[in-house]
Amino acid sequence: MARRFITAGSATIDTITPYGGETASERIGGAVIYSAQGLRLWHDNVSVGIYTGRDFFDYYRNWIENNNIDASGVIMKTEHTRRLIINYRQNGFFLPYDGYPEEYNADQDLVDRALIENMMGPDVYGVHVAMTPVLSNLRDIHRLCRENGIPFGAEFHVNEYLGKDGYEDQIREAARYTDYFSLNYFETEQIFKGVRDYMDAIELYSSFEVPCFLRVGTDGAYFIYDSKVYYSPMISAFGDKDPTGCGNTSTAAAFWAICSGYDPLASSYIGAIAASLNAGTTGVIEHITDDMRQKCRELLKKYVPQI
Repeated sequence: MARRFITAGSATIDTITPYGGETASERIGGAVIYSAQGLRLWHDNVSVGIYTGRDFFDYYRNWIENNNIDASGVIMKTEHTRRLIINYRQNGFFLPYDGYPEEYNADQDLVDRALIENMMGPDVYGVHVAMTPVLSNLRDIHRLCRENGIPFGAEFHVNEYLGKDGYEDQIREAARYTDYFSLNYFETEQIFKGVRDYMDAIELYSSFEVPCFLRVGTDGAYFIYDSKVYYSPMISAFGDKDPTGCGNTSTAAAFWAICSGYDPLASSYIGAIAASLNAGTTGVIEHITDDMRQKCRELLKKYVPQI
């Protein structure tokens, strides 16, 4: 039986303004789409779970078919797929605005046990989510994964917490309900007021005793695993574009790697390679080809020759 990897999160139709002022046209996107492509670069069988609108396949069908994505976890609960206007700022911070606020429904951001359970089966060997760290939902999904004997990883979406006080304990508690989690440095210093530099962030997340993939934009990423730190620099193999904003792709890829038996250093590089390819592409990768995947494997061998 071929092994399958699940990822879940939101799908949105985005108008993105990258940092630096370049204007982009409307395109398909959303956390689960970028996470799925990070997985699909390295793995054949990827399932996506989304609560979305009834027009979803009008926009995403070609991408799903081109990349052989299992969309049986797509649940259409609302009239329209969410539209977002996203303006990136330095260090990965972005400001999202609803293009049609009157149509927004909170279900479109929801990741819960029911969504994951709908896709669960004996062939699943890992679950990755990109979600706001709602403790009750994290606890329920973590319990489901434990019941099925599979690891659970999460990229925390914390934009609504940035610059506010009182979320330190929530993030620490949220991490306890995962087997792996990820945040970027800008988010970290905004939530944890005592963090002044990367070393402070590494020390902080080492104390969580849960593997953490800490993304630091053009400076690369740190994989904090069993109190040891594994560093991967920004990779420019697909162009010199800043990988800030490619966290969905890199986080999912790194988690897939650790689930698949790669050590933390190789897993960190797998995330970095996925981010590089994503950064060198405008929007989602419309068609992940065998040549792209082979290039990624060759880069991994180049940077981590001992694997």
